[in-house]
Amino acid sequence: MPTYKFHLADRVLSQIPGVWGEGMAYVVGSYLKEFFDQVCTSPLTTFSDSDFHWNTSSSEIRSHEVLIYFLPTKQDSLIRQESAGAPLGPGGTTLIRTAGNLSEVYVTESIAAMGGGADLARGFAVLAFHEAMHNKLKKGGSLHSNAVGGGGMAAGTVFANTQLTTQNIEKMARALGNSVPQNTSYLSGLPQSTADLW
Repeated sequence: MPTYKFHLADRVLSQIPGVWGEGMAYVVGSYLKEFFDQVCTSPLTTFSDSDFHWNTSSSEIRSHEVLIYFLPTKQDSLIRQESAGAPLGPGGTTLIRTAGNLSEVYVTESIAAMGGGADLARGFAVLAFHEAMHNKLKKGGSLHSNAVGGGGMAAGTVFANTQLTTQNIEKMARALGNSVPQNTSYLSGLPQSTADLW
């Protein structure tokens, strides 16, 4: 059975000293791998497990693989470059477009929302998985309803300790292999990371 690959883009780089760096990036990816691995345990998908890659070149992202951008702040939003008036979520946003979906997580705003006592890496990973659900399921705000998203990491408000629900797993398992093009145009110029190789 194949491995599901998901992609992460570090546009924060060193702009938030003491919080964000390759170490944090690796832990965030590892938490996300745990979440996607749980999805891969479902008989509803053909994937056996998952793996992550940071700052992949656009040519290496297949049509069924999801891409999440990590940004310093909302002011750095890539979605606003695509659609100037687009509303932005508190910790992340996904723009659903036929030509390529665009998902982003705002590191500074996410830290403020989680407070000082939370597991920041897991919190970033939960937000990223939430955006991945918007992306792969091609759902806007309707994802936040229990009937559509299944609560848990699909809920309108998520926390560092939010868990995947059975419904989250089932919905994502059905969608993992679906072709959902990603907007890869903001990958160019990013340094190639070894965070997925440690």
